[in-house]
Amino acid sequence: MNDNLKKFLGVIVSAAIVAIGIYGNYLPLRKSQIYISSTREAYNAKTLADFEKAISPALDAPSPIGQSELVRNVATTVMGIIVNSDQNTPLIDASLKYALTYYDPLIARGKGLSFEQDLYILGLIYQRAYLKTQNPKYLESALYYYKEGYARGPKRPQFLYGLFDAYRLAGDVGNVDMIMSQILKEWPGDDAAKSAHAQFKNKVQEMNR
Repeated sequence: MNDNLKKFLGVIVSAAIVAIGIYGNYLPLRKSQIYISSTREAYNAKTLADFEKAISPALDAPSPIGQSELVRNVATTVMGIIVNSDQNTPLIDASLKYALTYYDPLIARGKGLSFEQDLYILGLIYQRAYLKTQNPKYLESALYYYKEGYARGPKRPQFLYGLFDAYRLAGDVGNVDMIMSQILKEWPGDDAAKSAHAQFKNKVQEMNR
């Protein structure tokens, strides 16, 4: 091997090592640093626009890892905004749109170690949005994500109980009974679910009188 070729290969290897260091170590570290520095500003935000301005740089920072965890943290914060929104429909719409901007690419992959958790979080966010606004489109979306999770893990409690809650909100007697039977099959001693089911059935009977 001649000296020029050795030098050329040395440059290539060195560049590869630097690239791996940047891609695998520096970028995730930088992303986490941006997020940490923006957290306080985000929590002190008075409006959704202030929150977006504070947190978006961290979400948009390139990194091979850490994006899904950060998106979940932001989604949890958005859920808090919805819960405390005092039926402010425009704020809820804007909050959901912002969260989905970053969540949709994760869901589109259709896989991942925490994919089912992502489905549950989205179902719960939409359920909370429905409880605040009574807008049926939010309940439909909650059911969609719960069903997607249920299809992948029919015995997972978060999806069984999520569907149990959402079907009761929808007044869907048949599906409430179906999910309730599955819950009792898995957890026969769940007295809280039994009580909620009995209250739902009584309410339905009163409405049909």
